[in-house]
Amino acid sequence: MTNSKHIDAKKKRNHAFGLRLKMHRQGAKITQEQLAESVGKSSETISKLERGLIYPGVDMLILLAERLGTTLDTLVGSQLSESISKKQSALIAEAGCILADMSEKKLNVAVLQLKALQEI
Repeated sequence: MTNSKHIDAKKKRNHAFGLRLKMHRQGAKITQEQLAESVGKSSETISKLERGLIYPGVDMLILLAERLGTTLDTLVGSQLSESISKKQSALIAEAGCILADMSEKKLNVAVLQLKALQEI
């Protein structure tokens, strides 16, 4: 990978992470300040993370996932392909937050609806 492609991939990763972090934080109904306090960072750091300006280390990722009640895979987006757009990544993050709040019965309905949409 050339240096400029590496930089572009890093920016895309940071941006996508920031969107997922923001969606999970909002889904948890907490402010940047509250999240910052609970993980021992400043609200400015949380703001930079959400804007994709910086990327957290492993310890911070674990704290964020625990505080937001999600998994590292979901927060980091390791299951997502690099070929998806920023908009798709944001929509997937938003959908994940919505699905995480559903009961098992509603999740079953949502999965059936998604499968039906997939076949269109």
